[in-house]
Amino acid sequence: MLIACICVIAVFIIFVAVTFFVTKKSYSFVFNGKMIKITNAGSQCKIFINNSLSYSYHMPQFLKGETFQIKVGEKELVLKCKTNSYGNKFSLQAYCEDKEVYNNNVVVK
Repeated sequence: MLIACICVIAVFIIFVAVTFFVTKKSYSFVFNGKMIKITNAGSQCKIFINNSLSYSYHMPQFLKGETFQIKVGEKELVLKCKTNSYGNKFSLQAYCEDKEVYNNNVVVK
């Protein structure tokens, strides 16, 4: 019984670790002379501007599609993020004044 318990716990830990590493994504691009970096690991989404943490979101709803509005200098940037149900595909588009400034070209159905 002890061996079965240990095996179940080990399988659970392996599942959590694999899920975390499969859903871990990071994208970066230059906008308005500043480096924008978006990282998503597990249920934590962080947005860095010039390697400084500017925004942090816990449990964003990427399955439905999430929109973030951030200020970069004097301009406002709209980030549209979406993921598939497995979390291994992450679509990211960035818009400034209704013009697309970045697209990672990932198609999520």
